[in-house]
Amino acid sequence: MDFRHEHSRTTTVGRQRRRSAARGGNRSRDRTDHIGRGLNADLRFEDQRVSRTHAILVRHGRTIRLLDNRSAHGTFLNGRRVIAANIQNGDVIRFGPVVVQYVEVR
Repeated sequence: MDFRHEHSRTTTVGRQRRRSAARGGNRSRDRTDHIGRGLNADLRFEDQRVSRTHAILVRHGRTIRLLDNRSAHGTFLNGRRVIAANIQNGDVIRFGPVVVQYVEVR
């Protein structure tokens, strides 16, 4: 998963995972990435208006779901505040004041 952000050209979210025989099938494509300003976030923004655990991205197969994690300043998808929503290539996401664009890289 990649994001375009005004302060950097492309930010990669999460860790690369290799297919494992133990996992099998498409399960190796499943993952969860945490977004926030906390030290444990996979995608970290150093802005006080971004919550420590602001949002979560859950990938299950080809579907990517954006979940607001009870953030103080909200999570917005294409200008609308969301609690949970599927995201697609080109969507604009705002975490508090931080604006990024989701871009699929194949």
